[in-house]
Amino acid sequence: MRRGWCDGDALSRAVRWACLHLLLCLTLILLAQVIPSLAVKDVWMPVEVRHAAVFTNLWQNGHWLVLHLGDASSADTPPVYFWLVAAIVSVFGTVQPFVFMVAAAISA
Repeated sequence: MRRGWCDGDALSRAVRWACLHLLLCLTLILLAQVIPSLAVKDVWMPVEVRHAAVFTNLWQNGHWLVLHLGDASSADTPPVYFWLVAAIVSVFGTVQPFVFMVAAAISA
């Protein structure tokens, strides 16, 4: 009889459960690390303020493919992150600093 790496009498019940639910365990560990740090940091760094300005321009003016910072195009910034922020804004219905932090946590 062949035994897999995740069964046997020597493994405890918690370890067997963790083997069967590995993805769930990794997600819970990630959330336990990320969620407490979301409220610690304010949006004040120059890059984050720039991202907020780019997103505001995207949201208000509809520049979904070529992002703009003011009147100039911002070609160095990929739009996928801002699409994620837009999806989160449409879920929460508000543009607040925590939206950018949630998007950063999801994209990390």
